[in-house]
Amino acid sequence: MRVRLILGLLALVLAGCTATPFALRWSAQSAAAAELRAAQARWDARPFARYRAEIKDGPCRYTVEVTGRTITWSTPVRCDLPRQTVDDFLVLAGRDDTVGIACVARGCACRDIYKVTTVYDPVLGYPREMDVRLRPELNYLHRDYWRAAFRLRRAPDCGLMEGQKEVRITLMPLPD
Repeated sequence: MRVRLILGLLALVLAGCTATPFALRWSAQSAAAAELRAAQARWDARPFARYRAEIKDGPCRYTVEVTGRTITWSTPVRCDLPRQTVDDFLVLAGRDDTVGIACVARGCACRDIYKVTTVYDPVLGYPREMDVRLRPELNYLHRDYWRAAFRLRRAPDCGLMEGQKEVRITLMPLPD
C-alpha cells in the first residue's frame, strides 16, 4: 500500500515538473496577449485620426504621415522594407510566438518562430519600442524533421541563423 502511495506521489511530482514549463509559457503568452489587447484599445480610442511617425526599423529610418490607416506621405525609403503604420506594427506585435517561416533548414526540419517584445505607450497604446527576433526551432511535426533525424542519427541543427531587429517609433499627432 505504501509503495503505491509513494509511486503515485512520484508520478504527480514528475507530471508537475513536466507541465510547469508549459504552464509558464502559456501564462506569459496570455499576459502578452492581454497587454496587446489593452494597447490596441487605447490606440483605437485615440482622439486624433492623423499622425506623423518617425520610424527606425533596424538600420532603416523613415517618416510617414498617416490618416486613419492610410499612409498619405512618406520620406524616401532607401532600404528594402515596406513603409508601415502603427496598425501594421500592432499586427506584428500580435505575431509573438507564431511561425514566421515554416521551412528554414533541411527542407522543413526547422522553422522560425517570432519572438516579439513590445513596449507600448501608456496613454496612446502604440508600440514605442519593439524587439523582433526570428528564432529557429525543430519542426517535430514535419516529416522532413524525422527524415533528417534518421539520416543524421541525431536531431538536425537548427541554430544556423537567428534574425533580429529593433524598431523605435516616435509619434506626433497632427491636426485633422
